[in-house]
Amino acid sequence: AIVGGLKVNTDLQVLTAEKQPIEGLYAVGNCSSGVSGGTYVHGGISLGSGAVMSWVAVNHVLAAKA
Repeated sequence: AIVGGLKVNTDLQVLTAEKQPIEGLYAVGNCSSGVSGGTYVHGGISLGSGAVMSWVAVNHVLAAKA
């Protein structure tokens, strides 16, 4: 079960209640709906996922501007 956080799509765009992306709004790491299945294992575990999720979001922004 996913617990807390903003719901996001695969580009890390925050979704509305109707599951539509909100242009220009991204959520990564612990503020998103998460990658750890609703559990919090340890403080450092979010560093890797936050970095990768940020990379995905930035690449989505750059591709949209190209």
